Amino acid sequence: MDNYLELGDNRIKKIENLDTNCNIVRLFLGANQIRKIENLDNLKKIEVLSLPANAITVVEGVSSLSTLREIYLAQNGVQSTSGLENLSNLEILDFNYNRLNKVQGIRHLKKLTDFWAKNNKVCFVIGSLFKVQGDVVDNT
Repeated sequence: MDNYLELGDNRIKKIENLDTNCNIVRLFLGANQIRKIENLDNLKKIEVLSLPANAITVVEGVSSLSTLREIYLAQNGVQSTSGLENLSNLEILDFNYNRLNKVQGIRHLKKLTDFWAKNNKVCFVIGSLFKVQGDVVDNT
């Protein structure tokens, strides 16, 4: 079974005290007061990072998390997707309900299957970000 830590809705302001031998695979810190993604370098096995409904404005502190497959940052104040360029295993990115005005650094994420950016300030052409295959719009 995956090692996971769920500390949602606890008024946490800072990510800290994750020791060097931490085997967390899934970390859930939604609905807190976190402003900065930091102190995660010791999470060598992390696959899922969930930080929705916090106060994060910049994606930083994740570039060394090479095992990361999913990152959930909905309902923050993120303005750009930069900072994810080196995360080659990313499959899911959730930026719903943010303040995105720039989408960059994700075009070469070959494993990315889901990019969610509903209710943002960005306007872009899907083909400029991804190699599109099949139907883009489902009219059902």
